[in-house]
Amino acid sequence: MTYYNPGGALGSCGSALEDSGFFVAMNPTDYNLNLCGASICISYNGQTVQGSLMDRCAGCAQGDIDVTPPVFSAFQPLSVG
Repeated sequence: MTYYNPGGALGSCGSALEDSGFFVAMNPTDYNLNLCGASICISYNGQTVQGSLMDRCAGCAQGDIDVTPPVFSAFQPLSVG
């Protein structure tokens, strides 16, 4: 998992995505437009955060996701990602 700053740009699902939102971008292999807006629970080290699938991560490998800063920082400091 890595993080990115969408900065208000349109995600692959067609909505503007702000850095402060709880958004997830899925790798191209697993991504499907029918999944747009799906709620995704991410768990790590006993912590779980929920985000909305709103984008596609072109540079992610199969099984990987990219998330906005609020999602990432729930698990690790941004300096790690």
